[in-house]
Amino acid sequence: MNQTIPGLDSQDITLLQNARNYHYARDMILQIRKNECSFCQLDPNKNKVIFDLELWHTWTCPPQFMAKSIEKHFVIAPKRHITHIKDMTGEDWADLAGIANIITEEQDIDGGALLMRFGNPAKNAQSMRHLHCNIYVPDGTGEVKLTIAKDPAKIAKKKLVVACWIKMFQLEEAREFVTGEHSFDDKKLAENCLSNEEYALVEPYFV
Repeated sequence: MNQTIPGLDSQDITLLQNARNYHYARDMILQIRKNECSFCQLDPNKNKVIFDLELWHTWTCPPQFMAKSIEKHFVIAPKRHITHIKDMTGEDWADLAGIANIITEEQDIDGGALLMRFGNPAKNAQSMRHLHCNIYVPDGTGEVKLTIAKDPAKIAKKKLVVACWIKMFQLEEAREFVTGEHSFDDKKLAENCLSNEEYALVEPYFV
């Protein structure tokens, strides 16, 4: 099955494997093609910045991306676009430490986890090629697991899902080019371009 799409490199395709659904993957494809980054250009309607230092800022994780059994989740990211810790300066590390201290003080966080993913998304399960940290505070209602590497069998299956999403995107793109119309109905897209076997792969991801 096709695992390529014009304008995306191999690491971009890996990012798609970490997408939650077709709509999220579609938005990622469009952003990458436009050389845009949603962490460089924050949408204030989705990401409410609560602390802003010279080099880094932080915002609360949007509710739709909150994991189960998490009470608080904050994202901390540098304002300039970097993807690897080797690109960080001493000032970056100092600003990151400062904003982490502010968050834990102001939000009265007495425990949790600080996770930073960097570099190749195939080695950290990230879905955003912009260096960032996450602060997680569990609510005590259940087990919380933070994924860094995924099971090879699950990766192989998700690759098949991504190949289906690519077919859906190409159909959607072709229709928009011909008719000027755009559809957000992922089920209808899937019905019109996927086999029964492929449809079964993407069905669990329908919005």
